[in-house]
Amino acid sequence: MKPLKLLMLEAANRGGGPLKTEPRKGYFNDAYRLVAPMVRGMIAVMANTHSLEEIKIFREDLSRALRSRTELHEISDRELLKICEHIRVLWQYLGGNGGKGYRKPTHKILDEWWRHYELSDSKRWIISYETRSFFPTEMNFRGLIATILFENRMHMKSCSNCKRYFFGRRRDSKYCMAPDCQLAYNNERQKKHGAIKKRVN
Repeated sequence: MKPLKLLMLEAANRGGGPLKTEPRKGYFNDAYRLVAPMVRGMIAVMANTHSLEEIKIFREDLSRALRSRTELHEISDRELLKICEHIRVLWQYLGGNGGKGYRKPTHKILDEWWRHYELSDSKRWIISYETRSFFPTEMNFRGLIATILFENRMHMKSCSNCKRYFFGRRRDSKYCMAPDCQLAYNNERQKKHGAIKKRVN
């Protein structure tokens, strides 16, 4: 896979010609749509990662998926495990409640991640002076996590069956996509349907 910053610039400058260094209008919306699914997947894995052994597996899987260098190469296993713990805190306080949990400790964690690098650091941030906008690069992993988590807070769920953290397709999703959990979901639907039929009859 190409470096995230290059992919984002390519997405922002579709239509041929050389890449522009100053993003066009709508660039950050394109960039977000491009990176959000991948980063959401990474965040969900990290939310369910609880040990250094699992961190090592996560790194191995990620290195196979991403050939480009990211900030993860600069973060130690223990630091990464701490980020996983903070993701779970955000999930519990911020997930699915319309932002009502955007106060301590969620505010403290998100604020620290967004401010971890100065905006003047072009390695960590892409800035559009024309639109007065900015977006974290692949070398600003904390900034990416904070941005994607906050944007998707209404879809942050805990599975009613396996209790694992996941991003729901809908705001009222209760079950993750694991086969056993989908079976539990179908069983629940059948019970509700049967109850409705009994009332009607």
